[in-house]
Amino acid sequence: MHFLKKAIKIIFSFCIYYLRLDALLYRCIKKSGTTVLLYHSVNPSTIVPNAVGLCISPKRFERHIRYLAKRCNIIPISEMVACLENNKPLPANSVAITLDDGFGDNFKYAFPILKKYRSSALIFLISDIINTSRLPWLLEFYQRMRFAGAKHLSIDLAKAVPAANDVFGTEREIDLPLVTSGQRCKATLELRKILKKLPEVPRQQLLSAIYEKITLDQNSVQSDNFRMLSWDEIRSMRQHGIEFGAHSRNHANLLKFSEADLWDELIISKQRIEENLKEAVTTFAFPGYASTNKSPEVDALLKRAGYRGCMSDVNLVDGINGSTTNPFDIRRIEILEPTFMLAGELVYYRFFRDYIKK
Repeated sequence: MHFLKKAIKIIFSFCIYYLRLDALLYRCIKKSGTTVLLYHSVNPSTIVPNAVGLCISPKRFERHIRYLAKRCNIIPISEMVACLENNKPLPANSVAITLDDGFGDNFKYAFPILKKYRSSALIFLISDIINTSRLPWLLEFYQRMRFAGAKHLSIDLAKAVPAANDVFGTEREIDLPLVTSGQRCKATLELRKILKKLPEVPRQQLLSAIYEKITLDQNSVQSDNFRMLSWDEIRSMRQHGIEFGAHSRNHANLLKFSEADLWDELIISKQRIEENLKEAVTTFAFPGYASTNKSPEVDALLKRAGYRGCMSDVNLVDGINGSTTNPFDIRRIEILEPTFMLAGELVYYRFFRDYIKK
């Protein structure tokens, strides 16, 4: 069934793009609403397993932006939020572009492309690791797994993270081969599933246990390809119209935090970006954010902190945003596939999804 759905999706997108049916639809049907696209790293190389996504090549990113500039109306997130706040219709056939985390390649590769096509975008920054040599914990994990010096990983979870035994259930031991790239990819995905279940402290304990076992082949690491933005780069992009929002301090799962700790994350990440940009930061995106778990109390905290909009989890709630969308639940989709697949997804969500669901 999964293969059949994928095949139908590919055929649909192929026809939409290469028969130029998208151009006909956009020209004939001016439908209000904004699709928000999510990207992360824009880089010719990757340390991330293909099954994870995260990275898109500069060539493909440029094809995406060129297509969007030709077919759609690219608008800033700030304009979209203002429309939602004032109950105004969103611009017809509009899209908005976001990039999460604040990788250095956003300046090196994405920014020149955005300038070339006069496209707006908003970058969500992890405030405490901007302008440092650190990486978000998940990207560091991917890097260490890809360049692991060990050929095998064996960990007793009950001993490594005793405080989280209730999370593991019967899955108490890790025993994974790391000889081939395929084995390392499979191990990375299995471990990521476990790590994302854990609160901050147990997760750090397990990561420490993993890193101690696998070591790191320093000769293979190309650290300069994966760094975070500097404040000078951020200020330069802001001068050319790129917007910035907050994405927490350290990319932790904030919905597992106490209210007091969550408040600190919302406020401190916002203040640090504002201090460096000398302007208000009004949008937020939760790392690993599960929209079904975000309570009205969290929305109230966001408003009290001075935010005017918040992004929803791309994996749970996707599609087009309409005039009735809650500005604190703005939906996003992530499409890293070739441009014809981007075209098909956009057309599906804008013109067909509601009818098919009925």
